[in-house]
Amino acid sequence: MFKKTIAVFIAVMMIASYAYALSQSVKADSLGRAAVRTAAIDAVTLGATTSSTSSGVSVSELDKVSFYVTYDETQHLGGIGAAHIHTAGTGYALHDILTVAGGTGGTYEITAVTEGVPTEITRTAMGSGYSIADDIATSVDPAGGSDCTIDVTYVGLALSAAFTIEVSYDNSTWLAASFYDYAGGATAQTSETISADGSYYCWFNPGLNVPYVRVIMTGTNTTADDTILTSVYVCGKP
Repeated sequence: MFKKTIAVFIAVMMIASYAYALSQSVKADSLGRAAVRTAAIDAVTLGATTSSTSSGVSVSELDKVSFYVTYDETQHLGGIGAAHIHTAGTGYALHDILTVAGGTGGTYEITAVTEGVPTEITRTAMGSGYSIADDIATSVDPAGGSDCTIDVTYVGLALSAAFTIEVSYDNSTWLAASFYDYAGGATAQTSETISADGSYYCWFNPGLNVPYVRVIMTGTNTTADDTILTSVYVCGKP
């Protein structure tokens, strides 16, 4: 039944608006009982844009509201995120490839050169194992140039995303809401930080009655290179 529900999630997200999906994804199980009603309310990649707030979704017809979150990161831990020339050196040619010392596999292409002196470089591989540092040596392919060094100003860091929920009586004024999960048990949570590929499940107090909900996903250390793909679904008994 769980796999069938996931398939419903995907189909609903592709063919309908959030509100329509919420009203249409109801199906009886094999015993004729009303199944859980589900809707996709947020699907976003956190990268250069580090935070996403979903639209408000009506849950006024639902009882026992819960949330299912998926998390999938693309990370280059210790990879070179940003760097520039420190000492240009001499004897280089356009399109020479510089390999950066201090880590593994970080490379830059010389994309502008004046009389053998590099004036612009463009990253071709982030590599791994690097740290922020100045005046880092390079080697060149093909051989010929010498003494070009670079400053590494940013490297890939560990990723995570914080999941929070807000509720509203009018789909306009929003307040932070607490929720429960398996790890916390009877202790209410106000935020959950997810840092590994997988999924997370949480729910409201069964006695909570709210007309609208929305979710906020906030990434930590995400960039255009290091991203997190998240999807959030709301579930409940009609």
